[in-house]
Amino acid sequence: MSRLLVVFLALVVCLTACTKEKVVYVEVPVEIPVEPSPTTTPVQIPPKPDPPPVLSQWERERLASMEKDGKLLMEFYRLTNGDGWREKDNWGSSDWDLSTWYGVGYSQHSFREFDKSGWGVYSLVLTQNWLKGPLPDFIWELRGLKFLDLRANHLSGPIPKQLSWMKHLEDVNLMDNKLTGSIPDLNQSRPRHLALSNNQLSGPIPAWLSQADNLGRIWLAHNQFTGSFKTESIHRFASNVTLNDNQLSGELPIDLLEKRPNLAVLRLHNNQFTGPIPAEWVRAVTERKPSVCPHTGAFSCLKELTLSGNNFTGCIPSGLFAIRKHDLDQIDLPPCP
Repeated sequence: MSRLLVVFLALVVCLTACTKEKVVYVEVPVEIPVEPSPTTTPVQIPPKPDPPPVLSQWERERLASMEKDGKLLMEFYRLTNGDGWREKDNWGSSDWDLSTWYGVGYSQHSFREFDKSGWGVYSLVLTQNWLKGPLPDFIWELRGLKFLDLRANHLSGPIPKQLSWMKHLEDVNLMDNKLTGSIPDLNQSRPRHLALSNNQLSGPIPAWLSQADNLGRIWLAHNQFTGSFKTESIHRFASNVTLNDNQLSGELPIDLLEKRPNLAVLRLHNNQFTGPIPAEWVRAVTERKPSVCPHTGAFSCLKELTLSGNNFTGCIPSGLFAIRKHDLDQIDLPPCP
C-alpha cells in the first residue's frame, strides 16, 4: 500500500513539472478585409478666364451702331415676309455682324452726321427675293443708305415719303413690284438713278424731276402716269429717260432736244401722244457740235429714240432716221419730203 502511494506521488510530481514549461505567444498579423471605396475623379479647378478685351470708344460705338441697325433690319425682315425669303443667310445672327447678312452692305462711311462711329448700312440689295407687303416707312432710319435695290419682288402700297429724308440715297431701284400711288419728292435725297418701271404708279410726272440736277437715269415705264410730257418735266442733265407704256398725252415739246442736250436714250412709245413729230428735233440731231457730246463722236448725244404706238399725225422728219437706234419704221406715217 505504501509502495503504491509513493508511485502515485511520483507521477503527480512529474506531471506538474512538465506543465510548468514556459508558453511563448507569437503575434500573427491578421489582415482585416476593408470594403473598397468607389473610384473618384480628382476635382479639376478650372483656370480663371482671361478678362474680356478692353474695347476702344470707337469699337464700342461701332458695335452699338451694328446692333441698332440690325434690330431695324430685323423689323424690316418681319414685315416683308422674311421667313419666306428666297435667301436670308445670317439674318438675325446673335453677334449682329451685318457684314455677313445676305444683301446687306455695311462699312464705314465718309460722313458722320448720323452716327458718331461713321459705320452703317450703305446698301440693301434683295432683288428677286420674294419680299411681300408694303415697303416699311422706317427704312429712312438707315440714314447712311446709298443703294436701295428691291426690284422684282412683291412689294405693294405707296412708296414711303420718308425716303426723301435720306440725304445720301444715290440709287433707288424698285422696279417690277406692285407699288401704287404717286412718286414722293425725293429731290432732297439727290438720287442719280430712279428706277420704278413695271409697277402700278399713277398721276402726272412729278414736278420735282425738273429740279433733280443729279438725276441722270429716270425709268418710269410700264406704269399708269397721265398728263403731258414737257421739256420742264426733266432736268437738263437727264441722260436716260424711259416713259414708254404709260398714258401720257398731248404734243411733244419742240425744244426738248435743244434744251436737254444730254439725252442719250428717250423712250416714249406706247402712250397717247398726238400732233406732229417735231421737225425741230432734226436740227438738234444733225447740227449740234460734237463738243456737246464728245463721247458719242456724233452731232447729238441721242442714240436711241422710240415713238411708236402713239397717235401722231403728219410725216416723220427724215433726219431722225440718222439716230443709231429707233423704231420710226414702225410708225404708220410717211417720211417727210
